[in-house]
Amino acid sequence: MPTEETNNIAVLIDAENVDPAYAGHIMSYAYSLGNVCIREIYGSGISLNEWADPILTYSIHTNFTLRPNRYKNSSDICLVIGAMEILAATREGGKGAVAAVVIAS
Repeated sequence: MPTEETNNIAVLIDAENVDPAYAGHIMSYAYSLGNVCIREIYGSGISLNEWADPILTYSIHTNFTLRPNRYKNSSDICLVIGAMEILAATREGGKGAVAAVVIAS
C-alpha cells in the first residue's frame, strides 16, 4: 500500500520497440519505485494490438500513432512529448506530483 511519502511514478511504453512479454517486468520495476499513477503506451495499430492483454491487465492508456512509412518514428516523438507534458504538469511538487518517469523503449 502506498503511503503519503511514496513517490508517484509514470510509466511510458513504446509498443513498437518493446515486446509485450516484458510488460510484467516493466510494471514490477515501476511498482518497486513507488505508486504507479500514470500508465501510457504509444504505438501504431499493429503494435498496440500485440499489447492487448497487458493493456487490459495493467489498465494502460493507449496512444495511437500513425506511421506514414516504416522509417518514421512518430511513436518515439509522441512518447517524449508525453513525458515532458507529465513532468511540466506536475513540476510544482504538490500532492500527486510525479517523482519519476519510467520509459520502456
